Amino acid sequence: MFYPRLLQTLTFLILTALANSAPLPDSVCPSCPSPPPPSALQARAGPGVPRILQEAAMWKQVYSNYYTAWLDLVNEQKRLGFRHISQLDSLPPAARERFRQILDQTDEAAQGMNRALLEVERLRRMDQVNMHYIMDALNMHIVERPRHG
Repeated sequence: MFYPRLLQTLTFLILTALANSAPLPDSVCPSCPSPPPPSALQARAGPGVPRILQEAAMWKQVYSNYYTAWLDLVNEQKRLGFRHISQLDSLPPAARERFRQILDQTDEAAQGMNRALLEVERLRRMDQVNMHYIMDALNMHIVERPRHG
């Protein structure tokens, strides 16, 4: 009797056995992890990309700092007992003034986060344009390559 499902299972088992028997590349030491592959952007794009990546990392840190400040301000608002704008009139005058200061600082932090996001978006677009020009140059180089023979 012939069982077609056996062929499906047998194929999987053969592929698993082949994958397990494939030799691993030699490493410096058996317990050391293999080094990470280079970033695709760095490998393909050339010298301009590390600068763009460093600048993007800097703006990511700026965003993170603004976000942390924003969260701290929101937590301070909650500590003052403010949960909704309808509560503003019921706060004591000193707490109301402090809340307005916190609100201004929160707005500044939100604007800083938006500026950082805009810079990251600008860098992303610049990176896309650079990659477009690099790919065009590579394609032109391939097309214009002289043929021997």
